Amino acid sequence: VAMPWIEPNVRVDSNFNGAFNRLKSLTRKLNERGKLREYDCAMREYMNNDCAELLPEVTNDIRIYFMPHRAVYRDDKDTSKLRIVFDASAHAPGMPSLNDVLLQGENLVPF
Repeated sequence: VAMPWIEPNVRVDSNFNGAFNRLKSLTRKLNERGKLREYDCAMREYMNNDCAELLPEVTNDIRIYFMPHRAVYRDDKDTSKLRIVFDASAHAPGMPSLNDVLLQGENLVPF
């Protein structure tokens, strides 16, 4: 599915370093809390359901945005205590975020 870009040739610089640093921090925190395996299983479920994919090789001819993510735990929930939250507002210094360069869709979350 193509991304709904506001402008077709908008430039989004690589946010790899920032996203990778956040991933290292998240991994360390989850490991300290004994939650790393649970988070890994949840991420693998995203991949198994084709909601995320491994990138075999990064090239400069395509736009790639590395979306940081974090764990949100709700012990008061019976079904899923872990929820993965993605951060499309993250960006490289001085550059727009993914949220800044995509058309905003309709809110599908019921209130």
